[in-house]
Amino acid sequence: MATFSQQFLANLSSPTGMLQGAANLGAAIGGVPGQMKEKRFQTDLAAIDTTTLAGQIEAQKKLLTREKDPRVILQLQNELRRLRNEQKALEQFGRLSTSTEAGTKAAQEGNLIALDDEISKLRGMLDAPGLGIDQKRSIDRRINDLTARRVDAKKINVTNETRELFDLTNKIKDPAIPDSEKVKHQARIDEIRQNPTVVENYQKLEMSRRAFEEKTDDIKAEQWLDKNMSTINNFIKDGDDKGLEDFIQGAGEYTDDAQAFATKALSYKESIIKFKVQNENTKRKPNVDLYQEEIDLLPEELQKNLRPAFNRYKEIAKKWNSTTETWEGGVASRTAASGLENMLQKRITAAQTAAATAAFNDNRGLKNLIKKQIFQAEIDLEAASTLTITQISSARQTVAARYAGLRAKDKPTREKIMAEVAEQEQSLVQDRVRAATEALAFLNNYGKEEPVDDGDDGNNEKFVVILGEKTTPSMVQEAIEAKGEEAIIKQLRESGVTDEELSLLLEKKITTEEEKKETGGENRGPSMFSALENLIPDLDSGNVNPRGGGR
Repeated sequence: MATFSQQFLANLSSPTGMLQGAANLGAAIGGVPGQMKEKRFQTDLAAIDTTTLAGQIEAQKKLLTREKDPRVILQLQNELRRLRNEQKALEQFGRLSTSTEAGTKAAQEGNLIALDDEISKLRGMLDAPGLGIDQKRSIDRRINDLTARRVDAKKINVTNETRELFDLTNKIKDPAIPDSEKVKHQARIDEIRQNPTVVENYQKLEMSRRAFEEKTDDIKAEQWLDKNMSTINNFIKDGDDKGLEDFIQGAGEYTDDAQAFATKALSYKESIIKFKVQNENTKRKPNVDLYQEEIDLLPEELQKNLRPAFNRYKEIAKKWNSTTETWEGGVASRTAASGLENMLQKRITAAQTAAATAAFNDNRGLKNLIKKQIFQAEIDLEAASTLTITQISSARQTVAARYAGLRAKDKPTREKIMAEVAEQEQSLVQDRVRAATEALAFLNNYGKEEPVDDGDDGNNEKFVVILGEKTTPSMVQEAIEAKGEEAIIKQLRESGVTDEELSLLLEKKITTEEEKKETGGENRGPSMFSALENLIPDLDSGNVNPRGGGR
């Protein structure tokens, strides 16, 4: 059975005590909403991440919403202001770091547009309100750093655009690329070509590529000659003209070069026969004149290497008594002479092979020289519309010189001067285009044979075009008087002059190759290819008229 406490029973018997209890109960019940509100406030406050500036700012703002004490409010507001300034500084530092990193990357990549954009952003930060002197100095240092990097960035940009120009130029040559792509690539090419430095670097890159390809081709040609030299020499030694001709015609890209080698080697064929006859001389009678003649046929630089051995042979040959046809000193002198003679023959034969090899290489050298000049002319024509920095400066100086010394009021307007500069630059472009076009046309026709003109040279005299120049009988006659007919005929044949042309120039009948074959004669004069070897040194030195007119 339930019972009541003595205190409860006492309160019931006392009206005052009962009322006080009721009052306490009411007070307790009335404070519940406030307690619940405080609890929610503390819960929300505790949920804020105060390890971050944003959380600290949020917490301060929340505390301000319920604070009534003015002094505490002031403290909270000051703290909130400090936190916001710190947040602003950090945000500015972040933007500063981001812009600096982006600018540095752009500089390393040679992206001048992006670099200039980041520099502009940094300059804009200087104008932000509330910046302290230290902050401004920091920003200014970063601007100066990126500006300094622009020099190297410009170089990188030139390199990048040079490579891009090289790649795009090759791309548009690909027939598989759609026309729409070619148009896009060409537009970019035209844009890049506005930079004279890029164009100049592109030209150097193209020439380097061409030089590498030429070197590679020369190595392949050298390997081909090493492999086939003995075959050509055997055809010549055996007198197999048909076999030699067929072999040369089957040499593919080396046909012209092989012809130059064979032509030079054929000019030394008689040496084989002469050496054989000399070696069959039972008495080993010395023949100084034989070796002198053979040496004289060689190029001067090869003659130098043979003279020491030849001089020793001449000295030992003096011991030959032509009256008694015996050797003074007997067997010893004969043996010494025989040994020197064998050595001399081998060295002369090696020198002849070297001369034929030089003819092979020189023929290639001339062709490569012409190809190189054509390639350069093509590049020049391609770049003719883009003036170099020097040429642009020259155009401006030319216009400036027109008005030098004039008073300011007498000088034309800036617009007129700039129009004149543009006109001068256009004139330079036209000159460059014309020069490149003419050079390319000449080089593309260089070395091509022209038919004999049955007309006259303006003085009612026949002529033959030799290496691009008109040669008349009177000119040939003058040369004969100076050097002799045999030497001039040899020179003309080496220049590619046919028997018919030679007859015209000498004004007398010259036996043709066919006629000589019919009569059993033999005449294997060198072809025009071997003759061109003489042009190489002159062209390299710049002392020859490229039209073939000589020095």
